[in-house]
Amino acid sequence: MKKISYLALSISTLLLAGCGSESESPGVIVDGEKYTVIDGYINNAMICVKEPVKEPRSEAACVYSTTTNSNGVFTLPNQYKGYLVTAHVVGGVSSDSDTVGVSPRSYSMSAAEGETNITPFSTMSAMSDVTDLADIAAELGVEVEALTQDYVDVDNGNAKVHLYARTLASQLMYQDDVDQSESLLSVAKATKVLVEQLEGQDPNIDFSDITVNIKNDDGGNPIAEDVPRVSSLEDFLEHKVEGEPAPVYGASLNFAYFVGDDEGVQTFLYEDGVVKQYKEDGALDFTGEYTISGDQVEVRAHDESETDQFIYVSNDIALGVPIGDRDLGVTAQEPLIKDGRFSDDELVNKTHYFLVDESDNKSPDPMMVKIEYGTEKATLTDFNQENGKFDEVFGTVSYEINGEGAVVIKLTELGDDTDTVMFKSIENQHMLVGYDVNHQTFSLNFFDEEFAIEIYKRWADLTK
Repeated sequence: MKKISYLALSISTLLLAGCGSESESPGVIVDGEKYTVIDGYINNAMICVKEPVKEPRSEAACVYSTTTNSNGVFTLPNQYKGYLVTAHVVGGVSSDSDTVGVSPRSYSMSAAEGETNITPFSTMSAMSDVTDLADIAAELGVEVEALTQDYVDVDNGNAKVHLYARTLASQLMYQDDVDQSESLLSVAKATKVLVEQLEGQDPNIDFSDITVNIKNDDGGNPIAEDVPRVSSLEDFLEHKVEGEPAPVYGASLNFAYFVGDDEGVQTFLYEDGVVKQYKEDGALDFTGEYTISGDQVEVRAHDESETDQFIYVSNDIALGVPIGDRDLGVTAQEPLIKDGRFSDDELVNKTHYFLVDESDNKSPDPMMVKIEYGTEKATLTDFNQENGKFDEVFGTVSYEINGEGAVVIKLTELGDDTDTVMFKSIENQHMLVGYDVNHQTFSLNFFDEEFAIEIYKRWADLTK
């Protein structure tokens, strides 16, 4: 596969793409009404203002555009009062005060008529002709004011409503005309059932400490499951299971470290400033001290220290780069297995953004390819450095899921020495981690293009 280079994508380019609209100039004071975009507070959301016409919102042109500040706030000029206002949360560009780093996925939210807080609730109301904020409040058993207020506010917020909002936001789509209100209402109902169960178990439960994952049963109905909320690197590394400190599992994407240095999949236990690292065979490697500061963790042992810069942290998977060694590593709260099975549904007609370290030594060599899976063929597209897009198709090859459940991408059809034989390791809603038995390395398979580019960019920047 070809090596790609990183092209920085400016927020202004993303903001104005396809819009041809008036935009707010930096430093200019706008006379108008302030709006706030809230899941948590969304920074660098792309705001698109359209004329209040009946044509589908994805087809109408933006007549005004801007971005939100770090508090999720922007000003709508007075001349656009009554217009349609949409906030696009762009993966790899926008960020949410609820989480560490940039958003790992793209989704859109809209303002409801007469409301200046743009939330998942206002979005449900704006997209539907039959469901309004009063209907949503009734389903959730809260007052309408609870959905229209700033539920994130430290002093006057509402942790339960914030939980509902985080859950609904995880289901929203990006720049789409589809009326999701019915399916979102089903998600809200499933979440309410869980909330009532948790309140029955503990009337004093703090809903700011949990996150809700939504899965579908065999009939396609949403099921809500609670997991501990991760809103910082400290939450992730020092996580607990049933009240007890629990390990995290880490591996380098770099062959020379993973195989050459016999690192393999390592286990780490972080507790009260003391970290224990175990080798893949379970033997204790070392005991050291650690300090977490923002998105960095410094580990000190044997008169040496190493600082890892984390570029993505979620509830279950994190990505970090040692500042000295510069190889990208994946860390997870569950074991990084090497033999998980793929199913057809996970690949057929899906697009993944495949990121690996192509180096055969300890100097990292980031490489990323877009893989578009058909029914039997996969189209491979490199990233074009000059225009910032995946548009250099360099081949279409056969692929299959073999008898062991690995996806075999037949790169030998393009003249490579070996095929990719990738098993599934772990996954979340943002990415799938794979393990290639032929190349003996882990890979990252992202679901969102902008987020994949941002992770590549951040890693590439740290390798310089």
